[in-house]
Amino acid sequence: MDSHPHPECPLVIPPMDALIGARIGKGWRKTIETHLGGIKGCTHLRELLNNIATAAYQSIPGALFDPDENKPPLYLGNCKSWDFDGPVVMRVYPQFYQWKK
Repeated sequence: MDSHPHPECPLVIPPMDALIGARIGKGWRKTIETHLGGIKGCTHLRELLNNIATAAYQSIPGALFDPDENKPPLYLGNCKSWDFDGPVVMRVYPQFYQWKK
């Protein structure tokens, strides 16, 4: 923690070591709550950790891609970069550019 609002904030670093090797998957939020819940952890870091699983999952496009050439990957159309009418889809998945469901 390079920056923090109170001098006591870094005291949450040792309990976070319990997350080393933890599996980001089913039970992730419970793992966070078990090791960093309440006064053992930091509300701000818990919020970030809760959402890291979603971000990690979304960073693996192959995990969401059905190799069926007639169906777009599930993540297309779900954020600005993957807009069916956008330049990223036009470059990466031209077959789904301007796709209409």
